[in-house]
Amino acid sequence: MSTIDWVFFHTAVALFAAATVLGIVGARSGRRGPVAATRAALLGAVIALGFMLARHGMESGAFPVANRFDALVFSCATLALLALTLDLVRGLPILSVGAAPFCFMDALVAATLGMPTAGATAPASAWVGLHVVATLISYGLFALAFIAALLYLVEQRQLKSGTSTSLLGLMPSLETFYRLLLGSLGGGVALLTVGLVVGYLFARRQGLPEGWRTDPKVILTTVTWVAYLLVYALSFTRALKGRRGALASMGCFFFVMTTFWATAFWTGFHKYV
Repeated sequence: MSTIDWVFFHTAVALFAAATVLGIVGARSGRRGPVAATRAALLGAVIALGFMLARHGMESGAFPVANRFDALVFSCATLALLALTLDLVRGLPILSVGAAPFCFMDALVAATLGMPTAGATAPASAWVGLHVVATLISYGLFALAFIAALLYLVEQRQLKSGTSTSLLGLMPSLETFYRLLLGSLGGGVALLTVGLVVGYLFARRQGLPEGWRTDPKVILTTVTWVAYLLVYALSFTRALKGRRGALASMGCFFFVMTTFWATAFWTGFHKYV
């Protein structure tokens, strides 16, 4: 990692840490000042990571997400940007507050487990770029669904217990959380479908080594897609509506985390997503 990339990355980590602390202060006190500062810190972190990835792309002349470190950075920035956008457009400050610690932990994982390694590069192809972007944005949407589900359960418990806290002042209605959950799940499933189809067609066209279909990364990503598709479809029925749907979507996020571990330790060729 070059000096300037080191500065960009660690600036983003520091801003995510600041956003986490400010978000907690805002949630506990109910004051808008710390929440606004949380938004500003998240935006600064996204800009820093964006500059870092753009530098990678310009230096290599190829798609900038070329290893697991870049993939974690990209997914982290995507989640922060999604939360900020929905916060500002829909007036949902709790999303920025909820996304901040998640992004901070993701950035720490990138720093400790995902440093770039020799030979872990993505083929220079527009199709690979589409495959990577669609897949990673879908993971960002699934992370947003996880946050929405968690906040849905927290609000539901507080309302049932009759607890009145400053956190409830930042919360929208349960129906709003559930619509956000369904929208995130639907968008994530659609984009992961694109990522899988493009990746499959590219792999067939390139003639990858025998056995690529049974690679752990491929299998786990397919399992993730099936799990989320089932949860999304059943969330419109009584079987998984409301609390059960929120719990099921949170459980599915385990598969997203597992696919990242597969990329780091188990896959034979799939090192960049």
